[in-house]
Amino acid sequence: MQSQGARLWLVRHGETDWNAQRRVQGHTPTSLNNAGRGQAGDLARFFKHHVFAAAWSSDLPRASETADMIVAGRNLAVERTQRLRERDFGKYQGMKSADLFAARTALGLEQNGDLADWSGMPGVETNAELWQRVSIVLKDISTRELVDSIRSVGSGSLLISRKAAESMAQGRGHAARGPDPRILDELSQREIAMLKLIARGLENKVIAAELSMAEQTVKNSASRIYQKLGVDGRAEARKLALALGLVNRSL
Repeated sequence: MQSQGARLWLVRHGETDWNAQRRVQGHTPTSLNNAGRGQAGDLARFFKHHVFAAAWSSDLPRASETADMIVAGRNLAVERTQRLRERDFGKYQGMKSADLFAARTALGLEQNGDLADWSGMPGVETNAELWQRVSIVLKDISTRELVDSIRSVGSGSLLISRKAAESMAQGRGHAARGPDPRILDELSQREIAMLKLIARGLENKVIAAELSMAEQTVKNSASRIYQKLGVDGRAEARKLALALGLVNRSL
């Protein structure tokens, strides 16, 4: 079967009172106002017939509320993370546009009218810092995993690598009968515990806290788990764990 590209939808949150007042929000936990909830409802109707494999959102209320309304009625949980928050604007959060222009003038910075240009503003998260944390999420959710997830949703099948399929079918007569639980014999109890957390969709940072491990140790251990199971990454490992009943599918 020829591989198909994944479609990634990037959606801005609905309006908040601070949007209407032209205030900089940054990491301020503002919520949607009535207009914003109406906009999120419009988005939900727009996406009504779209099939999503997964949904991610910032943990800030305005983004989470928008995402929840879009996926409402689907068997799909929104994965929230601080790493997808917008830029941290420091002391400038809550300021209005006119105040920001005045602040730039006071700092002797060029006044170009672009509110997306924060270069030279002290205490503001830089482009490099912003990309560093966002890229962690993007690396954890690779394009290949998105393609696999979307294809599995569309076909209703469990997509696994050839090696994993052979391991699952061994001793069972036919792969359609389900994965062989003996494949877990390759893992230690600690690795099985980690696999369960991976299957729940938890980030490495959260898994590290749950298991009292360093985040880098989690990353290294996860790679060894994938190798032992013969899967090509987190998405395949999660599907395999679900098929083996290690976690509830509703999680």
